[in-house]
Amino acid sequence: MRRPWFPFASPALVLALGLALVPASAGRATAAPQVEARLSAGSVPAGGTVSLLVTVTNPAGGTGDPAFGLPQGLTLLASDRSQSFSWVNGRSQTQVQFRFEIGTDTPGQYSIGPIRVRVGSVDFMSQALPLRVSAAGAPLGRATGGGAPARLVVDVSPSRPYVGQLVQLSMRLVQTADLAESRAYSAPATPGFWSESWGEPVEYRGQSGGRPAAITERRARLYPLAPGTATIGGASLVVAAAPSLSDRFFGGGAVSRPVEVRSDPVRVAVRPLPGGAPAGFENAVGDFAVSWGLDRGHTAQDQAVTLRLDVRGTGNLPLLHTPKLDLPDFEVFASTVDDSFAASGEVAPGRRRFQWTLLPQHSGTLTLDPPAFAWFDPGDGAWRSAALRPLSIEVLSARPSTASADDGAFPRELSRESSAPGGRPAVPWLFALAGLLLGVAVQLWRSTLGGDALTSERAKQREYLRAVGLARGPDFWRAADEACAWAESRGERVAVLRQDIAVARYGGTGAGEDDVRRRLVERVSVCVTPEPARAPRRLLALALLLLAVAGGWLGAPREGSMTLAARARVADGQARERKGAAAEAEWRRLWEEGGGNPALAARLAWAALGHGRVPEAAAWVMRGRAGEARSGALAWATERVREAGGLVGAPAPAPPVRSLEWGVFAGALALLAALAWPRRVTAAGLLALAVAAAAGPPLAQARYARSPLAIVETLIPLEGAGIDLDPGQVVQVVSRAGPRVRVRAGRGVEGEVDEAAVRDLWGSEP
Repeated sequence: MRRPWFPFASPALVLALGLALVPASAGRATAAPQVEARLSAGSVPAGGTVSLLVTVTNPAGGTGDPAFGLPQGLTLLASDRSQSFSWVNGRSQTQVQFRFEIGTDTPGQYSIGPIRVRVGSVDFMSQALPLRVSAAGAPLGRATGGGAPARLVVDVSPSRPYVGQLVQLSMRLVQTADLAESRAYSAPATPGFWSESWGEPVEYRGQSGGRPAAITERRARLYPLAPGTATIGGASLVVAAAPSLSDRFFGGGAVSRPVEVRSDPVRVAVRPLPGGAPAGFENAVGDFAVSWGLDRGHTAQDQAVTLRLDVRGTGNLPLLHTPKLDLPDFEVFASTVDDSFAASGEVAPGRRRFQWTLLPQHSGTLTLDPPAFAWFDPGDGAWRSAALRPLSIEVLSARPSTASADDGAFPRELSRESSAPGGRPAVPWLFALAGLLLGVAVQLWRSTLGGDALTSERAKQREYLRAVGLARGPDFWRAADEACAWAESRGERVAVLRQDIAVARYGGTGAGEDDVRRRLVERVSVCVTPEPARAPRRLLALALLLLAVAGGWLGAPREGSMTLAARARVADGQARERKGAAAEAEWRRLWEEGGGNPALAARLAWAALGHGRVPEAAAWVMRGRAGEARSGALAWATERVREAGGLVGAPAPAPPVRSLEWGVFAGALALLAALAWPRRVTAAGLLALAVAAAAGPPLAQARYARSPLAIVETLIPLEGAGIDLDPGQVVQVVSRAGPRVRVRAGRGVEGEVDEAAVRDLWGSEP
């Protein structure tokens, strides 16, 4: 079947009358802003709509609403304003676009304008734009009935939308015969709707009245503007069926008479939105998901950040207005809109992104409260509100430090803490062992004291054994109850035995005297053990005391060698004499030979900052955190690196407790555990805490030294996350695949970068 020229696919039918606007003020040269006004079509049928588009490119200052007049016979149906930002050939470009939907009532020739737009302090004015409104005439003949070679079908989905709901308009040309030509196309009028451009035609095969048919379909998206009944006008097309083979052979090439095919008008019942709209509703209707975020979590007071709010889903995205933003801690600059919609005419999820450029007003941790955003979900017939959490950002002071590396002077904060490498921190587990040995020694020594009390207890033991062994009848049960109470006070478990005695004594049933006597003698006999010799116990206590002292001495921290300490002092002297290169080289050698310490890492970070090497300075700070905690020099260097923009995303440092303090704490807990014996539960709990205090810090330090951390070397986009990584930022390496590295820059933020863009923290030295 031969395909006709189908005007749905011809962009020539959409006539763009673009006229550049020029400044209205006399004597002014052409300004930097560019303003353009055009109509979406130069000719429309009566009852149809046409769009007037006024575009301002790179406005210098505020842009006022366009002013123009409409002649009688034309009606302004709706208006909208949008703003977008883009990069063209490496340069930014901002556009503000005004759109006016104009309805046509009466056929005739019209003139719209002139159109005046004020941009900043300059007025721009266009010439009048011509518009022809044609009448819906009756052409050569109208195709009706089943014998027509083609027919037009127009329908909408859904048929009963809400105000503002996305509606898909479909127009299908159904051909049951070959067409020689098609012309004089008239699109359906859509008064009462905000319409978008038609999509590309789609051709497929189908059935019409039981006969095979070729179908060409185009679609457009509409948005109802007001409740009530809206009528979509009929489309029309003049077609001529191609002559059959017999007509051409016997009729000498006869040509069929052209006829007009029309679609029936479609009535759409537009429902109003229900009452009770929540705060933040600005005519958003659809199925949406809203998210927002910052391009970074750390900045300086004089550096701007970008705030994004994304609305994703299916609905009237083109009609969404920029939400109102109230951020008293920030100066909010001009907002922009970035759209990503489905293809014309298609109903599929899209995205509208609102972006703001923010400049912090002061330093500190600032909170950004989310804007109110609500919409109506036509699928569920319910109101929705975005549940956005407040964002926080750490803002550093923009004032330069009085003791920075900028002037080259050796900072006082570094000179106050020695950088002698080669030392060794305390060993907490040796302190815990020493505390346990000391507690056992104390218990042994105490066991050799208090002989009179022990003799008294043995006397009670003999008296209870005699009474239980000789008594009979009621006297036995009374003596047995007293013996049980004494044994229980000595720590024996006799609850079951006491219950048997009570049942037999007061109830007259239960165990007999002989069975109870045997069980009771076994319990009472072990309550007081024979007194061992005192001398061996005291000697053992003294030996354990000496071992405890030795453990404490071995677990104490050790200083580095005198040679390394002297070299460190010489390097500090070179730094004071402004010989930075020599001092840095010596500090590097000391780090490699002596294992380094936080104060030495702070000096290397300061030297790197002095040459603008922020990533290297951040690496030295992170390496210094592997040493002893609570270093004043490293804390000072950390703040300087943060002020320079580094250490973004760095994990929190370890608790400010040094290894010696952990060791003393573990030793004290172990000592208390030994002294708490024989209270088993208390002793076991204290001993477990001692083990945790002794083993926890070394294990945490070892885990930190094996963590897959890396430092970003240069500004680079994180592919797949939509953000940029800054130099000196700390990321976590997730995986490697050839020259690409997948890193995590925060909770739920992952992407890929080049391997050369990041440096492993524990790899080669910076």
